[in-house]
Amino acid sequence: MKKIKSILFLMVGITISTLAFSQIEAGKMRIMVGYGLPNIPAKSLSNTSASSGPLEIGYKYSINDKWSIGLMYNHSSATTEDININDGNGNDYTYSFGVTFNTFLTQVDYHWANTEKYNLYSGIGLGYVSVTGTTNMTVNTGVNPDPTDPTLTFSAVSSGMAYHITAIGINSKIVGGLGVYSELGVGYNGYFNAGLSYTF
Repeated sequence: MKKIKSILFLMVGITISTLAFSQIEAGKMRIMVGYGLPNIPAKSLSNTSASSGPLEIGYKYSINDKWSIGLMYNHSSATTEDININDGNGNDYTYSFGVTFNTFLTQVDYHWANTEKYNLYSGIGLGYVSVTGTTNMTVNTGVNPDPTDPTLTFSAVSSGMAYHITAIGINSKIVGGLGVYSELGVGYNGYFNAGLSYTF
């Protein structure tokens, strides 16, 4: 019985020592590059032909072993298929519509566990999104104001508040400061995102 207690005591001691001496230290910085799913602009269109992103880059700074702050940016876009229209009045044209999101977030993370091999965290980000909508129209007959330039482009830009909630994220060490991360959450980074990280 004493032998079992000694083994258990030793295991607990090793675990505590590992957590104490391999935590992310205050002042540590991490850069991240990743990709997420789904694409929010594509979900806003009914007949998407192509989409990209969200492609994200980020920077995080460890205040201590429990809290970090940072900045995140992501870019995503989508376009529709070509749509042919004839309005019955001799006007015949083709158009497509595109949407682009540029999102900037200030991120705060709480770290549940920091070890030499992995870092487990949750967080919330609040910020700003710029949305650009572009319509490309090729006029075939009727409404073309300039027969030498049948392609017309119309753009509109709007902006608003953006957010992202990271329910759970994990950063795992590969070698040195290089690692991989993956996150589950909801918001402008997608429901799932993953990529490479570097801590220094």
